[in-house]
Amino acid sequence: MLAALARYTVRVIPAARAETARWRSRAEAIPDPAARRLALATLDEEAFNAEAAAVYSLLAPRAARPAVVRLLVPWQLMYDYLDTVTEQPSPGPLERSRRLHRALALSIESPGGDVSFAADAGDGGYLDALVAACRQRFWALAAAAAVAPSAAAEARRCAEAQSQTHAAMLTGDLGPLRRWAAGDRVEHGLRWWETAAAGISSLAVHALLASAADPATTAADAARIADRCTGVCALSTMLDSLVDVTADARSGNVSYVAQYPDATAAGALAELAATSARDAAALPHAATHRTIVSGLAAFYLTDPNARATPQTAAASDAVIAALQPSVAPALRLLRLRRRLAALRGQR
Repeated sequence: MLAALARYTVRVIPAARAETARWRSRAEAIPDPAARRLALATLDEEAFNAEAAAVYSLLAPRAARPAVVRLLVPWQLMYDYLDTVTEQPSPGPLERSRRLHRALALSIESPGGDVSFAADAGDGGYLDALVAACRQRFWALAAAAAVAPSAAAEARRCAEAQSQTHAAMLTGDLGPLRRWAAGDRVEHGLRWWETAAAGISSLAVHALLASAADPATTAADAARIADRCTGVCALSTMLDSLVDVTADARSGNVSYVAQYPDATAAGALAELAATSARDAAALPHAATHRTIVSGLAAFYLTDPNARATPQTAAASDAVIAALQPSVAPALRLLRLRRRLAALRGQR
């Protein structure tokens, strides 16, 4: 855990920030003022997501990690940009979101072919540039051909989950989202809102993109990674929903954690955490996968909002108990990091 966090802090974070800065320069050149504001606001508000995604580069062979960071960062920036754009009110929100979210899979599916989202996005080719960069960088990796089918399938699932979620938020109707989720991943035995939560997470895609850097990765390995990442995908979205539950209630955003019947969230989230840890142990590079699960949980559980109410505190404690003892070092380090950040902000 400590070694992985040290590598991440010293090598991965600076590389991720440098890559994000390059895309900021590209976003600043978007001709349309409204589209430019959306792109830059996303970078301002969500840049940490790209740093967090880059942690999956630790799954790659050491020599390939810089190339994997250069892939993971723009893919996550694209995901967050699409998230922002498709949250904006528009006629036919589900159809427009689906059209734009096709970019997630098109950035993986094949090394060539024309791609143009400029008319829908109105961003002067910013989204097209993200797609092209991801495609070029992914297909330069040693096992891209073996990983592409599973990675593209996960990207398509993510695109549909995002589209359904945003449409539900804009229309106030959860019915289509519930029906879609009820028919997806039924083999995992998840509740419909847990399935939807797993669907909108980008973590499985990141794990697959990183695995493409290892020439030993087979198509069967990729399929197993996609399957075994379902739990941590659901957990990550649920913990994000947990810390945002009050804000989501005010804003009208879809709250996945609020779908649990009263007093059942703590046990359900603990079950997801335990499943995530077990599944991580069954994957190649199991120690790194387990470290990522613990680090991800610790990031959310050290947020002050994770203990804002008795209910969120109980859920947080249940997840921590389910991930002990591996989560303890990550909790200590991230609490320290948050304290230091708070002190710097006071100066």
